Amino acid sequence: MGFDWESESDPMYKDFVVLPFFIIFFPAFRFLLDRYIFEKLARRLPLGKAYAKTDFETRFTRKKLIKFKEAAWKFVHFLSAELLALSVTYGEPWFTDTRYFWVGPGDQVWPDQKINYEATVLLDKDKHMFDGTLYKYLLFNALLFCLLGCHIYWWRLMFRMLINQVQARGQISDDPRSGKWHKLHVKH
Repeated sequence: MGFDWESESDPMYKDFVVLPFFIIFFPAFRFLLDRYIFEKLARRLPLGKAYAKTDFETRFTRKKLIKFKEAAWKFVHFLSAELLALSVTYGEPWFTDTRYFWVGPGDQVWPDQKINYEATVLLDKDKHMFDGTLYKYLLFNALLFCLLGCHIYWWRLMFRMLINQVQARGQISDDPRSGKWHKLHVKH
């Protein structure tokens, strides 16, 4: 039974046949990685030379090992998802030519696609004093700026966490997401 990976079709019920496989595969795969690979790496990498002298059952050490194994699983998960996304999209025309980003179904170009028409009808331009196209353009750009702000904020948090980790020489340090408010208002 061959698959034509290039053909497009609507989802069908037979597509769910692989779902039980994924339900069993991913937890089992994570368990095996966690038990046989991440556990050994977690005992050697974060602890360094203290590996041989360390009692692994202390609360602090156990917490550190669990945190490392969770981060390793996230790394494997997101790396594999990114590689899958790249392999799936590599053959698409917009992968190497960004002009194709704005081409919709058929030969429609982005601002003239059906969704914009439906949004214009929904807004009922006759009741508004401004042009619907301008309104959509401004809304789209405002949302892009909001997204840019979120990206800058999260980049700063991640960069701050990286700097704190390097300055602490790999030791677990405070999480900058907690902020000063958390330290001032939460009683330990």
